[in-house]
Amino acid sequence: MNKLKLIFMQTVMISAAILFGMGLQFMLKFIAAPEDSIKIIWPWYMPLAIILTAFLCSIPTLLLADIDNISSKDMQCRIILHFFCILAMVSAAGFLLKWYENINEYFIILLMFILIYAFVWAISFWIGKTEEHKINKAIKEIQDEE
Repeated sequence: MNKLKLIFMQTVMISAAILFGMGLQFMLKFIAAPEDSIKIIWPWYMPLAIILTAFLCSIPTLLLADIDNISSKDMQCRIILHFFCILAMVSAAGFLLKWYENINEYFIILLMFILIYAFVWAISFWIGKTEEHKINKAIKEIQDEE
């Protein structure tokens, strides 16, 4: 998969998942304490901040782009580095953008991060397999014609 296409697709997936997660978080806050729902206000910069955070979180995926000739131990190290690099970026963005104000809210962000990370991995894997299948099918059709 083209690296720019991969970055773009992951940015879109991460942005959508962050918006969904934050919407779910605010909905649960509303259900738990409807009288406090007036205090739920997003600053004007929040949509752009979410997109920027998603873009920055998609860049470390380039660590995993060229995996053809590496050992499984190196791959495991890259995945762990990838996970913690993105976790650090999300934690920093959450702190700077006030996504959380205390440790309990940080744990909610951490849970959302883990779910989003797994979601993006699963969808990226599925898209990669689908494209691989299409390419193999096209190659087979070309071979059949010859």
